[in-house]
Amino acid sequence: MTPEEFWSQNEAYMDKKFYVGFCILATSLNDYAVGRSLHRQNKLDWACTAYYYSLVHALRLVCFLVYGDFPMRHDNLAKVFKFNRKRLRISQFNKR
Repeated sequence: MTPEEFWSQNEAYMDKKFYVGFCILATSLNDYAVGRSLHRQNKLDWACTAYYYSLVHALRLVCFLVYGDFPMRHDNLAKVFKFNRKRLRISQFNKR
């Protein structure tokens, strides 16, 4: 079963997909807000960490909206967005 088939099983699953997407978006926005706050306090190391995770969550949201799934590991997330990459199958996202 593909991720899109999974999320399209019935209306309850479509609602869950919306909720998962909303949670990923909220996490990304929260990380960005924390990064801005830390940046203003001149805590630049922690601000960079929060900004980084904001980007990670934003990229996961893009993958989730397009594929219905997202990589859990950072290295697999990077592979999705490389220009000179082989096509990464959705089933490869969360392999170790």
